[in-house]
Amino acid sequence: MKISNTVFVVFSLVTATGCMNNRQMADQQQGAATSPEFSPTTGHATTSQVAAQPPMTERTLNNVERADKLIGEAVLTSDHQRAGKLEDFVVDQDTGNILYAIVGIGGVLGVGETRVAVPAALFTEAMKGSVQLNVDKNKLSRAPQVTRDVGKEIKADYLSNVYGYYGQTPSWNRTTGTAATSFNNARRVSELDGMKVLNNSQQTIGKVETIALDVPKGRALYTIISPSSDLNLGNNYYALPPQALKLNADAKALVTDVTREKLSGAPHFAKDDWSELSDMAWAQKVYQYYGQPATFQTGALQPTGRNLETSPIYPKRQ
Repeated sequence: MKISNTVFVVFSLVTATGCMNNRQMADQQQGAATSPEFSPTTGHATTSQVAAQPPMTERTLNNVERADKLIGEAVLTSDHQRAGKLEDFVVDQDTGNILYAIVGIGGVLGVGETRVAVPAALFTEAMKGSVQLNVDKNKLSRAPQVTRDVGKEIKADYLSNVYGYYGQTPSWNRTTGTAATSFNNARRVSELDGMKVLNNSQQTIGKVETIALDVPKGRALYTIISPSSDLNLGNNYYALPPQALKLNADAKALVTDVTREKLSGAPHFAKDDWSELSDMAWAQKVYQYYGQPATFQTGALQPTGRNLETSPIYPKRQ
């Protein structure tokens, strides 16, 4: 009698296990057709539902980063050493290219610090408190330096030297086969921040808040401006393609052919909600509105690695 009871219990356990396995297989097969479940503690999709999500590159511009949030971050090299900090980006308004990033290495509190140029494509990841660079510390320490003379005028031969040092090809060379002798409409992001924005009638329409970048692709995606208070456009920011703005004669302001009336009807977003900037359809709408080619569509974008559990650059809507 005891043997019969044991056999019955074992048979029942095997049957129950088989039913559970069949149920799990059915759930996995139906996963793509069901709504994703989210962990109540993290707010993120559970592991069993991740595969059901559409590819990230189809849904968002995941590499969109605010330049003012990246500047000042620690730089980690490929050999896992802290090499310095990310000091600035040099952006060409004519093309929307990031010409190079400036990394400060050595020194104490900025004294004795050496500034070197690094192609944007060598940055592989951005996390809270640091950015990852695909170059070892020794090579970075010997990179072409950024001197005061370089800052005054960006020349093609200097850029060729920088890119050649790292074995990189400038994106503008890949596109056109040639490079300009100099980039007269190029400036550091730190110089653009806070710069006044004028229209062709010399009316102030706003000022630059920051530049939104896709660093690994070497692109400036948007120039973010806050409108002049007398336009009464509310608590909003406006994203313009970099190519829609040029430096004026004294290089102290940006000029655009956008009238006040056109700006008032332009795509915009709330100051406390930057999530629109990561939406592909919204980006296309912005570029179309200002009559500019959507250069970000020339290649798939991949996540930088910054995750929402740290400190998201763009707040999510509640």
